[in-house]
Amino acid sequence: MKWRWPVCAGAVAALVPPAAVAFGQTVSFVTRNDLQAGSGPVAAAVAFVNQDRLPDLILADDHGFTVMLGVQKGRWSTPQTVRSQPAPTTLAVADFDGDGKADVAYASPLAHEVRVQAGLGDGGFDSARAFAVNGRPALVVALDVNGDHHPDLLVGHSQGLAVLLADPKRGFAPANEVATNIGVRAFTQADFNGDGIIDLAILETDGEAVGIFTGDGKGNFVPTQASRVGLAPRAVGTPQDFDGDGLLDLVIADERGVVLLSGDGKGAFAAPRRFLTNDDIRDVVCADLDHDGHTDLALLDTRRARVVLMRGDGHGEFVEEQSYSTGTTPSQLVGSDLDGDGILDLLTPNRLAESVTILKGDGRGHFAGPQVLDAGRDPVAATVADFDGDRHLDLAVANAETDNVQILRGNGHGDFTSRSSVRVGRDPRAILAAQLDTDAIPDIVVADFGSDDVAVLAGNGGGEFAAPLLVAVGLGPSALASADFDHDGNTDVAVANTLSDSVSVLFGDGHGRFPRINNFPVVKRPSFLMIGDLSGDQRLDLVVGGQRSGKVSVLKGTANGLAAPTDGDMGTRVRPLVSDDFNNDGRIDLAVAEESNDRISILLGTGNNRFSDPIYFATGRRPVAVAAGDFNEDRRVDLAVINRGARSVLVLMNNTPRGSSASERDPTIESPPPSADPWRGSAESW
Repeated sequence: MKWRWPVCAGAVAALVPPAAVAFGQTVSFVTRNDLQAGSGPVAAAVAFVNQDRLPDLILADDHGFTVMLGVQKGRWSTPQTVRSQPAPTTLAVADFDGDGKADVAYASPLAHEVRVQAGLGDGGFDSARAFAVNGRPALVVALDVNGDHHPDLLVGHSQGLAVLLADPKRGFAPANEVATNIGVRAFTQADFNGDGIIDLAILETDGEAVGIFTGDGKGNFVPTQASRVGLAPRAVGTPQDFDGDGLLDLVIADERGVVLLSGDGKGAFAAPRRFLTNDDIRDVVCADLDHDGHTDLALLDTRRARVVLMRGDGHGEFVEEQSYSTGTTPSQLVGSDLDGDGILDLLTPNRLAESVTILKGDGRGHFAGPQVLDAGRDPVAATVADFDGDRHLDLAVANAETDNVQILRGNGHGDFTSRSSVRVGRDPRAILAAQLDTDAIPDIVVADFGSDDVAVLAGNGGGEFAAPLLVAVGLGPSALASADFDHDGNTDVAVANTLSDSVSVLFGDGHGRFPRINNFPVVKRPSFLMIGDLSGDQRLDLVVGGQRSGKVSVLKGTANGLAAPTDGDMGTRVRPLVSDDFNNDGRIDLAVAEESNDRISILLGTGNNRFSDPIYFATGRRPVAVAAGDFNEDRRVDLAVINRGARSVLVLMNNTPRGSSASERDPTIESPPPSADPWRGSAESW
């Protein structure tokens, strides 16, 4: 049987030893392409350092810079670190010495200098040469500012901007300091006034403006205009014509979101127009991602660890399309053709994850990787059902901080295109969908930890819900389960009360109300519930446990409800899991969220109540719950992962290949009987 857990559905993997995975038995989901990188990567560049025409990756990290050579299209070698201290936080790659080989320039905020290491053409680099600047560097860019066809260095630092002109004999001439009177956080370059010479748009370190500095073609820049954009601007995209007037515009991310400044072609810009409110955008890539002739945006959201795509319409308007997951603490967004197919891909170095995320583009505005949905301020749990009657699965997500439930409506293709919210009690911690009355429409039950009640939301079949009916239970309700415990044909609800060490069983009357409530003392600090027929008597039993111990309470099913609990010890820490047949082999598999490891693990059923070693899939930050459903209607079970730390829902689409033993049920293997479940061997004697 499937374990019926509305919030943390599942069984316990530790009850049985792992079994070897049979040949051909596997499962796969559309997940991130994360490459292991050096220690704490913070900046990245794409270049050809060993002249084999395969793009290579260079990363600034805690020990210096790391080189990952391309070995074939879309694959890279094991990271090799070129050590340098203090550790760099910014870098640029170009052929600075004119020998046809890629060199690396990098800088650290702890040093008042830029270091350059000449490439040897085989992936190795010569010893470093240092060039002084007046402040702590924050940004290094390679750019020919004087038209001599040699890349110069522009260094944004804590006191302003340094221009280091290429010098064939000395490497670079002494720095020419541009009088900005401000620290430089970021800048971009273009011919803003139409004179054919490169100008700069510079963002203040702790200010509110973007300054336009006009170039003279000799490496000198003078300020000409400052435009207020918002508090603490952080990143600026490559200048483009976003509004279709033939003039260059600017897109800038600040502390409150993203703004558009329309240019007049003379070096001046109109007042900023905000089109996205998000306080965590740290980098911007501007490109025509879907090849429709209009410039789109890819935005790096560091707190939610995602890349947000916004489609441009060519008239200065942008619509948020979708988001993709990255590793933990992404620090930069790089756009480049990483596999030589002529289509832009995206790359993020992820500092705490010590990885690089590769998002391969398809040229139609989509990228290979799991989509991420904004899930509110503090998502903690989710459930799946068709709430609006369109025969497509939707998601309901409980938000602890905002005391509401968000309804995300699915379209049957794996996308969730619209949302609404319903107010519930204080600090909701668990949620389930169930039919509580006779209208065959799914309703929602929410456990409100802060108000010691459950909120019952009656659905109307169109995706809307009535005002909540609040039913008082024990202290700190944190988990839910539903079944017909008393065999009267009506759905009942069990509630784990963490702070009162009890379970409340609410017996339904078939009209969405609960006239009878029984309370049972159980193990200390219960935090999950699970329903199953433990003794094979065709009656549903209730298992209550806490995630920090192996102790559980079992309430055996009776003809009229549930008997008084019997306590037992599983001998190991119990973890809540979701169960379903993820690889279509007729056996029940398990999925568990590993909050401390930012991943989920899948344990494949191998028969006789045994499971394989875990197969891991990366998630967002702090995954706390998993919900299962076929979101794109391809007859494969997908997963929605609640990432509490990233404030998001990660949708993992099941792409286990069809036609293999991993995806088609083997006719020689009998499906498990309804009573077969992994609890029985340990719990049937209680």
